[in-house]
This record gives sequence, C-alpha cells and structure tokens, in this order.
Amino acid sequence: MIYTVLISAVVFGCAAYLGMQLADYLGTKSGRPRKDADGNQQQWLMMALTVCTALIGGVVASRGVPIVPFATLGIVCVALCAAWYSDVNFDSIPDWFTLLPLGMVFVVAILQREFSGQMVWNSLIAFLPFGIAAALSKGKGMGWGDSKLAALGGAVLGVNMALLTFAAACLALVAVGWIRGRRTQPIAFAPYLAVAIVLGVLVRAVVSTT
Repeated sequence: MIYTVLISAVVFGCAAYLGMQLADYLGTKSGRPRKDADGNQQQWLMMALTVCTALIGGVVASRGVPIVPFATLGIVCVALCAAWYSDVNFDSIPDWFTLLPLGMVFVVAILQREFSGQMVWNSLIAFLPFGIAAALSKGKGMGWGDSKLAALGGAVLGVNMALLTFAAACLALVAVGWIRGRRTQPIAFAPYLAVAIVLGVLVRAVVSTT
C-alpha cells in the first residue's frame, strides 16, 4: 500500500508541475504581460501547488479510490493547478485548462456509462451565473475563463455541491478583497474556484469509499 501511495503522489505532483509549465509556456506565447516580473512568486506558487497535488494523490490512493475516478481526479487537479497558475501570472485561463478537461470528463462518463443529460445541465447551471457576470463586466470583473472553470466544476461535482462550494469561494474572495484593501480592484478568481472544486471532489471521493 505504501508504494502505491508514494507512486500516486509522485505521479500527481509531476503531472501538476508539467501542467503549470504548459500554462507558463502558453501565457508567454500569448504575449500577455507577466504579473510577477522577477519570477520569485511564480516559483513558490509552482512548488506549493505541486506539493499539494502530490498530497492529494497520496490521500486518494490511500482511500482505495477506483482507477477511473482516480484518473479523472488527476486530470481535474492538473487542470486546476494550470488554471490557477495562468490566472495569477497572466490574468487569463486558456481553454486547454477548462474546456479540454471538461470534454475529457464527459468522455470518461460516456465510457463508464454514467453520462446523462443531468451532467450537462449541472455544468450549464454552474456556468450561467459566472457567464452572466462576465458578460455584464465585459470580462473585466469576471472572466470567461472563470466561467468555463465553473462549468468544469459543475460537471464534476454536481449542481448542489458546485453551487455550495462556489458560494463559499465567492465569500472568501470578498473577504480577502476587504482584508487586502482591494475592494474595487480585480482579483484572480481561479485559485478560489480551484480550491472549491478540489475540496468538493475530495469530499465525494472520501464519502464514496466509506
């Protein structure tokens, strides 16, 4: 068991690191200005997310989660790390880290014969409030990348869990804005959504194996 946990942790951590490297490459290639010019913060962020994702891989492996949900969780974690990194450093979330993993989640559900119209509906409901906010703010207050990330969360978590965790993420964002004195300035929302989605997925994974 210990070897399985260690291998899972290494695989999750390495995959997350490579995902963030891809995010860095795509952000640089897009020509968007990098927020962290000296690169110190981005290195610390990359290390922290790599370690956290490795821990998630180890914990999930220790719970004996079946291979398909395990692999799906890995894909989602990598996408969330990359989205987090991209949003914080380049103020943008490429579709590679939202729509592509969303499509992969749908494909896995189809292959497992677990796909239904409710899954699409969950994704759409999670997307709508963020999409409306993005449209009203013209992408300045809420970005379309955040909306697509919410759609991924809806498909993975289900509408009830998604709305609950996303509401908590919004409250956390507001609280951080007030504490940091940035009430009217935009703050990267992807980290809050990423944490909400991961926590929701972990809760479901742990509950399903108990």
